[in-house]
Amino acid sequence: MKNYFFLSFLALALLSACSPKPSPTSDDPVEEETITELPMKQLDLSSLPTQNPGWSEVGSLCYDLQGTAEIQTESGSGLLLSLGAEDGSISLLNTGIDHQDLDLALEFLLSEAGSVELLLQGKYLVDLNDSWNNAQTYCGSIAGQAPSVNAVKAPGLWQQFSASFHAPDFDEEGNKIADAYLSDVLLNGMPIFNKITLSEDEASQTGPFQIRASAN
Repeated sequence: MKNYFFLSFLALALLSACSPKPSPTSDDPVEEETITELPMKQLDLSSLPTQNPGWSEVGSLCYDLQGTAEIQTESGSGLLLSLGAEDGSISLLNTGIDHQDLDLALEFLLSEAGSVELLLQGKYLVDLNDSWNNAQTYCGSIAGQAPSVNAVKAPGLWQQFSASFHAPDFDEEGNKIADAYLSDVLLNGMPIFNKITLSEDEASQTGPFQIRASAN
């Protein structure tokens, strides 16, 4: 059976660390730049720098909730759709965004047994899968760790996910001094992680935000 994955929007808030402005002399006071709001980026396929086979953009869709797993779509923009490849291979969405700290908010819809993975910096995994009536795995598992509550909705219903990603810290020599972590992780308005550390031996200061979906 083919699985579907839809994004109603993907809003990314890219946060740069506050940094002092350069000063003409060491005696001058350092003026720190204060960030008052985060720049938001909304994704659409036409804005992406690379081709993304297996993904398309539609204006609206109707998903059958009566068991036939059929969809009807209308042309337009605003919804990113992955039908998965016919051979079952992974459909990778390259957003063209390399990020450090990242605030992420998205709405998604899964088909029955559907699954999609968010890759933060191309390596830190968030699994959004259909765990409705499934006691083996929970939607929102992060780096292999399941949340304490199964907050998923039934397949065919729109769902919400949001989290704040904090990139790893490095010293002046490039040595990692603190792991990355996710905080304020919400699934459908319910906290599923307050804070979860993301350990990675080959950590980097920046990396790509990607989404991959597969068809079973």
